[in-house]
Amino acid sequence: MKRRFSNLSIFIFLVTLSSPAQKTVFYPSYVNKNFSADITKVELRSTETVIHFKMRGPVGGWLLIPKKTYIENAYGNGNRMYITRSEGITLAKRHTISNGDEIRYKLYFPPLEKGTKLINYGEANPGGNWFVYKLDISKNGKPDHLKILEKQVPHVSVIGYQGQNFIRENLEESTLTPKDLPKIFFGNWFDKFGTLLLITTPEYIVSNHRIQYYQSIKKMGDNKYLILTSGGIVEVLSVEGSQMIIRDNRIKTLHKKESSTAGIPEILKGDWLHWRKIKTIEVTENYIYNDDNGELNQHGTVKNIIDHIAISELDQIIWIIVYQSNKRDYELYYAKKKNSAYELGVQRYPGARYYKVNK
Repeated sequence: MKRRFSNLSIFIFLVTLSSPAQKTVFYPSYVNKNFSADITKVELRSTETVIHFKMRGPVGGWLLIPKKTYIENAYGNGNRMYITRSEGITLAKRHTISNGDEIRYKLYFPPLEKGTKLINYGEANPGGNWFVYKLDISKNGKPDHLKILEKQVPHVSVIGYQGQNFIRENLEESTLTPKDLPKIFFGNWFDKFGTLLLITTPEYIVSNHRIQYYQSIKKMGDNKYLILTSGGIVEVLSVEGSQMIIRDNRIKTLHKKESSTAGIPEILKGDWLHWRKIKTIEVTENYIYNDDNGELNQHGTVKNIIDHIAISELDQIIWIIVYQSNKRDYELYYAKKKNSAYELGVQRYPGARYYKVNK
């Protein structure tokens, strides 16, 4: 019995010696970086170094990881260690963003020298060199959106780190979902001059002419909420009846006003032609058909479901949010009145201007 136990102990000891040592750093901090992807963690193994990335980019955008992507000791002798393989993305191949989903990928490099605390990451792409300067792999950091949260909302702070979960002060532990927000929160919100500033729905928020998606919602008190979106922070200080006070970059008092139309205004229905005469759009009661056979993609005519309409009468703009089933995300269209006619456009593409075809 003793002999068997002894042999088992030796076996476990040998396996332990042969297993690679590993340390994982979550959301490492850095001095500077010049691209939008976030580094969620770095695995420091005796056999390799693994960097985990996540990003969310505009539909139609793209990213490419060159074969000469490298890491180096920020205080070393300048020896670069080049990428060996990848997961979630193909090296040296353009990855086009086809929907609004978050992209996650991992890049593998040779193991770092023991004791390395700061590294540089670099990749040379056509049109620019992308880098992360002095990435701290000695300790856990904080996600960028929580840094923004602490900066914009002083009474919220991250005080600790436990595994992959952050411990926060002055916030309830449970995170709400959009359906937990009061029904009066959802709608079209205008300033005192009648300019549309905010559109709120259970699926998204439109602010600064951008569609933003919910990431976190915390209740801060009676009719007070802290909403973290993909585009920033909206702090609801009060919402009651047809009035709401919010704070984003400054405090604003907004007034709720329902759309004066139940559907697409008649003046917008019909065919629209791109100013370069390369594409067309057809607007109906419930759909926008975008002929995407031009230079951008090869999808054919895309049927977009009209999800929401809001009219800003002061600046004579009609905002139209559509759901693109082929891309599984929302797109923002607008019709702006110029002189006596409207110009139809897609907010994401400033040069995409369409004019009504008179039959």
